[in-house]
Amino acid sequence: MNSVFGMSLLNALVICLALPLIGIAVEFICGYLIRKITPPGAYFLVYNYLTIPGVMWHELSHALFAFVTLAKVNKIELFKPRNGSLGRVNFTPRGPYLLRCLQLSLASCAPVITGMLAVFGYMHLIGSYSFSLPVHILLGYLIICIVLHMTMSGADLKLYFKGIWVFFILFFVCSLFIFKNTDAGPAISYTDRIKNVIESLRNSAAMQK
Repeated sequence: MNSVFGMSLLNALVICLALPLIGIAVEFICGYLIRKITPPGAYFLVYNYLTIPGVMWHELSHALFAFVTLAKVNKIELFKPRNGSLGRVNFTPRGPYLLRCLQLSLASCAPVITGMLAVFGYMHLIGSYSFSLPVHILLGYLIICIVLHMTMSGADLKLYFKGIWVFFILFFVCSLFIFKNTDAGPAISYTDRIKNVIESLRNSAAMQK
């Protein structure tokens, strides 16, 4: 197995497993912390109503990815409390079998993907522009709301793993194409990539001082 093929397999495997793990970790850690710091019975109020931008982001992410992958979005609910949640999206996969699998996997993990994009976008903004304190507070609040709802429920996980093999193939092909068409290839290890991300975050923080 050559290095390009092997690194492409590793990339696809890491991405496909990282998304649900992030969703589970966020739900467990944030849920645990909120229950610890809130009075009994106040969890739903804090986790849903006080972070309602995150609820909207979460549900609209599901709907957007379902729509983009050509699934039928039947219903979007953003303000209807039921079974411990405030919103939900109902969609129906359609089209060829492979496309339906992709719709299930992408739509179910959408809040994790869009949440990570939002966090990196926020880090880029605060590293590239100078904002007033109120704007920083607003952006920080929105990011906290989004991160708190970068979750995958049990139902999301079931849908995700129904189509994960198509998701895996998609990432593998994309990774293989990228590595074969760049001079760097897979030479940069995951350790180096993590170090680069940490260094970028440190540089962004230093620019704000």
